[in-house]
Amino acid sequence: MSQRVTQSDIARHLAIGQKTVSRALGAPGYIAPDTRERVLAAAGELGYRRHSSAAAMRTGCFRNVILLQGKNTAASTLPQGVLHGICDRLAEDDIALTVARYDDEALATDGFLPRALREVSADGLLIKYDINVPAALSEHLERHHLPAVWINSKHESNAVYPDDFGAGQAATQWLLAQGHRHIAYLDAGYAHNPVFHYSRDDRLAGYRAAMHTAGLATREHLTISRSDASEVAEHVARAIEHDRPTALLTYGGGEAAMAVRACALRNWVVGQDVAILSVGSERVFAGLSVTSMVCSDELLGHRSADLLIRRLHSEGASQPSEALPFQLVPGRSASVR
Repeated sequence: MSQRVTQSDIARHLAIGQKTVSRALGAPGYIAPDTRERVLAAAGELGYRRHSSAAAMRTGCFRNVILLQGKNTAASTLPQGVLHGICDRLAEDDIALTVARYDDEALATDGFLPRALREVSADGLLIKYDINVPAALSEHLERHHLPAVWINSKHESNAVYPDDFGAGQAATQWLLAQGHRHIAYLDAGYAHNPVFHYSRDDRLAGYRAAMHTAGLATREHLTISRSDASEVAEHVARAIEHDRPTALLTYGGGEAAMAVRACALRNWVVGQDVAILSVGSERVFAGLSVTSMVCSDELLGHRSADLLIRRLHSEGASQPSEALPFQLVPGRSASVR
């Protein structure tokens, strides 16, 4: 078995000091760029691998963060774009990512402590819990003082989340600017979920605020049962038929799909008889692109990781939360008049 290459071997190979090699490999901001490039090239040529545990003992820094999420996918979803954004931002600072998943019941059990908190093995935490956050998790974080950032969960500090109130308000204002005055709001899950994501309240509140400012009455459909798809479509069709709005703002893509099906049942032309605008990801239903308000998943992940890095650079000091804006993505379901 060949002997492991050390920093001293690199120093001898380049005829420079071992401290210079150490700085080039571990603290690039304190070394000349050309020197660092020479050291990195030599390290690759000789097959050097940095001993992260030894470096952590010397510096107290692991250059690793943990992404903590629950196993209940309905309460702790992790879109691929969010993960990509996290990884891209961490890579900019040469920080590794470890993903840990726990049962909600385990986190709530007396005496149970996640390894991320039980052992000093990471510099901070990224937490992806959308709803039903175990109370014990927040208590553990406060007790163990590990810097953490919440992703897509609304907190006064140390959180990054989409500005769902602003999205509901901006979407309604856009429809108003197109000349619509009879604008209805559709959220099929609002009244059927005892615990739901903050975005359901915030998007509805944004719609209400815009309609109130315009001096117009709201038309809210929040009690639609999630049963058979054809029954749901018929229910939505009857609701639209009763109100006859010229535009329909939906909480998300699922509701937009319901609205498109409902219009098909009544032979209404989407985009002409009824405009549909959805808050959430871009969707296409039956060949129809839905006009949407979208917040980038990659941006959410990137900014969350960036906020955690700022916490680490400030010795764990709390940071103000960030609400990320949505952008209008045009589609054929609601066109500019």
